[in-house]
Order: sequence, then structure tokens, then C-alpha cells
Amino acid sequence: MNEQAEKYLKLARSAREGNDTEDAKKYYELVRTEDPDNAEASFYYLYYRLWDGMKKDWKNNYYTLAERVPSIIKMVANNDQTDGEKLNLLQDIFRDSSGLWKTCRSVMMQISNNYGGGDEVVSGFAYNLNFGDAIESYFSGKKEFLDLSVEAWKSGLQIYADHKNVVFPTEWKKLGVDTLLPKYTEKIKQSDPSYEAPKGAGFKGCVTIK
Repeated sequence: MNEQAEKYLKLARSAREGNDTEDAKKYYELVRTEDPDNAEASFYYLYYRLWDGMKKDWKNNYYTLAERVPSIIKMVANNDQTDGEKLNLLQDIFRDSSGLWKTCRSVMMQISNNYGGGDEVVSGFAYNLNFGDAIESYFSGKKEFLDLSVEAWKSGLQIYADHKNVVFPTEWKKLGVDTLLPKYTEKIKQSDPSYEAPKGAGFKGCVTIK
């Protein structure tokens, strides 16, 4: 990373810590210009762009963020940081993306009279599974990273269990949920044998809308 990118990164982090979303987005974008392979800037630029368009274009921005997650995690794996620094960054990304999803869900419920459109539920479910898969792929054999994968998978299954009824059964079927639920329950159990899928996420068959 060149000197200019380092300068912008410090300013971006300072803005993020101070909850200054406008400056954080501006400086992370400048970091990306100087250092296109910077994983932190790649994630947080998209993260703050989504905040900007929360009520009008959250879907496209969230999908873009979700699509970029595997490549961003690959950037983290390939950078020259220590494993501890990489894990801290991935934990930050996971924490902030989880908070972002909850805000998306809240906004959609406000827009649609406490029901939500369902898209944000499917997106959050898939995002968490893909997040865990990418970490498992790029940090294979490293337990502390696998623990984060497991946390992401658990979060995905919990989203399904808590919000499945706002999505039409045909949409879950298209996503292949009948295969995904047992698959990820088993993957989690390999690391956490005591795990029990949340009520409503541990069965096969289409869900119904009450």
C-alpha cells in the first residue's frame, strides 16, 4: 500500500469510528482508487453506499455487496496482514454486515407496514451462508476462522427460522432450501456437535405462510 492510500485509510477508519458515514464512504473510495485490492476499503465503500440508498435502491446495492463478499474475503486471505489482523477485519465485516441486514429489514418493514417484501430475508439468508463458505474455502484448516464460518451459517439458518413466513414457499424452493437446511446443519454440527437447528429450520419440505 502506498503512502497516500495509508493516509486515506487512517482518515476512513477515523470517520468510521466516529460514525461519520459521508466521510467514511469518501475516504474508503479514495483508498480503492489508490489500492484496488484493499479488502477493507472494498467492503466498506459498498457498505456506506448501501446506507446512502437504504430506502430507494437498497436491493441492488445489497446484492452487489453480497456478490462481492467472496472476492473481498479472498483479498483478505491474500494480503500481507497477520492472521490475527485478518480475523479481526473479517469479524468487523461480519458484525457490520449483520447490522446492515437488520437495518434493511427494519426499513422494509416500515415501507410495507410491518411485513417486509421478503427479498431482504432471502438475501440475508444467502449472504450469511456464502460468507461462511468463502471463509471456509480461503482459510481452510484454521480453526479460529472456521469458528467465524460456523457463526455465519448459524446466523443464516436463524434468519430463515425467524422470518421464513414472509417469503412465498416457491421462492424458498427455487433457492433449494430443502437441501440447504440439512446441509448447513450438518456442517455446523461438525464443529459444534451440540448444535440444534432453530425451530422451523431443521425440517424438510416447503414452508407455508400462516
